[in-house]
Amino acid sequence: MLLAAVAVLAACREAAVTEEDLEKAETSWRSRGIESYEIDVVLSGGPERRVHVAVRDGAIAEATVTEHSIVRALNEAQARPYTVEGLFRTLAVELRGGERRFVRVWFDARCGFPAHMELGPRRDRPEGSVLLLRVERFETPSSGELC
Repeated sequence: MLLAAVAVLAACREAAVTEEDLEKAETSWRSRGIESYEIDVVLSGGPERRVHVAVRDGAIAEATVTEHSIVRALNEAQARPYTVEGLFRTLAVELRGGERRFVRVWFDARCGFPAHMELGPRRDRPEGSVLLLRVERFETPSSGELC
């Protein structure tokens, strides 16, 4: 089933970005038991990139990145950060590291995954840009209820 995760951010809820809140959100996501899904993540704040990852039974089955209209395959290590688990891991690392001026996240209201992330410039690079990651598409193969 198709879930327009971030078509409208009003469908998401902004979460206080603390490690405790992140753990609760991840626990909630894991409790849903979604092991197979497809996700499209758009990155901006530099050259826009679109990453597509298909996860089947918890393993990455296929992954591509599109940049400047060129599509190329990603290996598992390159694709892992763009899975739902990888998005949670990225947030945890950024929160623990404290190198960003700010970290903001909006969680999908239905499924609980990080649907939109804003990673502020690094503290040591005042001229740096904000990295935006947003889930443009999230789809599960089941015909049952979403999440």
